[in-house]
Amino acid sequence: MSSRSIGRPKARTAVFFSIELELVLIGELAKRSLTTTKAIRTYEARGLIAPVLRAANRYRYFDASITKIVPVFTSMLSIGLTLRDIRAIFAPDAPIRACPPDADLRTSMRRAEPIYRRHIESIDAQIIELAALRQAFKVRLERCRLELQSSGVVELPEPFANRRHIRPGRVAYELAVAASDDRTASRAQDDD
Repeated sequence: MSSRSIGRPKARTAVFFSIELELVLIGELAKRSLTTTKAIRTYEARGLIAPVLRAANRYRYFDASITKIVPVFTSMLSIGLTLRDIRAIFAPDAPIRACPPDADLRTSMRRAEPIYRRHIESIDAQIIELAALRQAFKVRLERCRLELQSSGVVELPEPFANRRHIRPGRVAYELAVAASDDRTASRAQDDD
């Protein structure tokens, strides 16, 4: 047996226009970026990154410098940004093939500002909504405490005023049920 390892190479060096690049396969890129190959494939499919070279055997070789930017994508996803937001920030025109220079990163930060502001406004609105919901539960908790101390008739709390969050399909279903109930009621009147 030979001492050569069997399998595909994890990295290779290529020279383009007198520029030496370290190229890595998707598995090595994922490993160096501390992410998964599935995440790398998703970033590629969504137009965030692109391979520098596609070999005849269909292996995709990425510039190893991308390992600096891919963890930023993961971090941005973890705070609630979408892949569409990330693409608008880093790759609005074309996928990234190598880690962008500082000037391009500063331009990306300018594109990020309105997106960050939009998310902050959304979070602020959610905070206001959650504070109101918290207050409603505090009122109900106090009513429960008072009812447990009293020995009279139990007063049920009033329902929350239009606080239900209903999925769009559910609304359509409820409207359809209400419409069918109206039709049933009108048929009953017609029969009388």
